Amino acid sequence: MKIFIIGGHGTIGRKVAAHFQPHHEVVIGGRTQGDVLLDMTDSASIEQALASVGPLDAIL
Repeated sequence: MKIFIIGGHGTIGRKVAAHFQPHHEVVIGGRTQGDVLLDMTDSASIEQALASVGPLDAIL
């Protein structure tokens, strides 16, 4: 399962990512750090981030 976690370096996001990483492919998105950088207030940034990640099973 491929999971995209937005804010995966925050307090809750780190715990969520740690839970899923042993058994799933986890992609972390964030404003200043992560596998994919994105600005959640900019729709073009969101579209670009999702296009770069490819097919997903879940977005958190």
